[in-house]
Amino acid sequence: MTEIKKTLHESEVSSFDIARNETIVADIYVGFKGRESGIIFDRTIGEQIVRGYCNDVGLCVSITYLDYIYTNGGEPGAKYTLINYPRFPSTKEEIKTHGIKLSMLLLCAYHQMRVTMICGDETVMVTDKTRLPQFKLSI
Repeated sequence: MTEIKKTLHESEVSSFDIARNETIVADIYVGFKGRESGIIFDRTIGEQIVRGYCNDVGLCVSITYLDYIYTNGGEPGAKYTLINYPRFPSTKEEIKTHGIKLSMLLLCAYHQMRVTMICGDETVMVTDKTRLPQFKLSI
């Protein structure tokens, strides 16, 4: 059985590099149930979108699967978390811009009407205006 190392000698500590960045986190919340169809889309759709986006721009995103409970319903979904990964350092504005772009991609892929992103002290709602119900006023 392998013994777990509990301490490091001074000579071992020098072999590590510690990188630090400003802590910046953006959480994108997306449901998987299509608005018009009611179809529950597969979670791997979002994984593919995020993987491609991260490979294109140099970004780190984690995915947490969860259930949304809301008035008269619920659905499975995910929280996509963007962090200021020291390997790909970014500003808060860059993280927010990536978050909005990913929100739009995920919104379209999952046929959502709205997607919410929380970044620091700001909550952003991305809405697909073409999916909003159209109301006619009769006067």
